Amino acid sequence: MDAVAGRLLAALQVPTEHNGATLTPRASVGVSLWDGEVPIDELMHDADVAMYAAKTGGKGRVAHAPCPQRAAYRNASAGSA
Repeated sequence: MDAVAGRLLAALQVPTEHNGATLTPRASVGVSLWDGEVPIDELMHDADVAMYAAKTGGKGRVAHAPCPQRAAYRNASAGSA
C-alpha cells in the first residue's frame, strides 16, 4: 500500500506550466484500508483523519489511518447481533 500511495503522491506533485509560470502542486495523502465490514462513511472518516495527520507532518506526506474506531464499531456490532 505504501508503494501505491507514494506513486499517487508523486503523480499529484508533477510540476506543470501555466501562463508561462511553472506551478509545483503539493499534496498530502491519507490512507485507510477497508476490511469489508466497516461502513464506507467510517472508512472515509478514517482517511480524512489520516490526511490531516499527513498535513500536520508537512506537505508531501502520506499517513495511514489508525483503526481504533473500527475496533469500537466491531464491538458495538457484535453486541447488537
